[in-house]
Amino acid sequence: MLAGRTNGVAGTNLRRTLLCYGVIGTQTGSGSWFIISYATYFMVVAGLTVNEAFKYTVINTVLGLVGVNFGMYLMRHVMGRRTILMTGAIVQGSAMLGLAVSATVAPGTIAARNCLIAFFAIYLFAYNAFVGDATYPTATELVSTQLRTWSVGSAISIGYFLAWLTSFFSPYFINPENLNWVGAARAVANSFLQLSVADC
Repeated sequence: MLAGRTNGVAGTNLRRTLLCYGVIGTQTGSGSWFIISYATYFMVVAGLTVNEAFKYTVINTVLGLVGVNFGMYLMRHVMGRRTILMTGAIVQGSAMLGLAVSATVAPGTIAARNCLIAFFAIYLFAYNAFVGDATYPTATELVSTQLRTWSVGSAISIGYFLAWLTSFFSPYFINPENLNWVGAARAVANSFLQLSVADC
């Protein structure tokens, strides 16, 4: 049993396992856990009531469901895995940039609040349509058949650990007086996808 697991850290299997870890890690690197964890809070801070923020969160969840089905269609009939992951990265990065620009240009205004609602919706649709539904099939296809269960299972565990780290440290990430690393995390994830994942 141990011999099978040690094969995952040798030669070609090591490369495949690390690619699997990286692909699953791009879910966290995309900023999804930050948005999922704090979107409702940011909507309340922007001036929505708790009921309105909850309503928009439910709407975003429905958009995510539509996005998953749209993404599965694209992955099956239109785009390769790397293309769909990169498209998601670009749309999500643009949505986060839109959030930043709207909050910087017109802070505390109704226009900024409406931009916040719209860019959260665009971001979550893109996450579910492109990154969220393409990472698991891509990660599963990368590893060898003999190590698939161990490699993907351990990658998912690492992914959830990274999600916890993101949720826990997000207040430090977004505070310019502390780390201010949101853009750096997205750039690392984009670079990994472009350089390491084959388009299939």
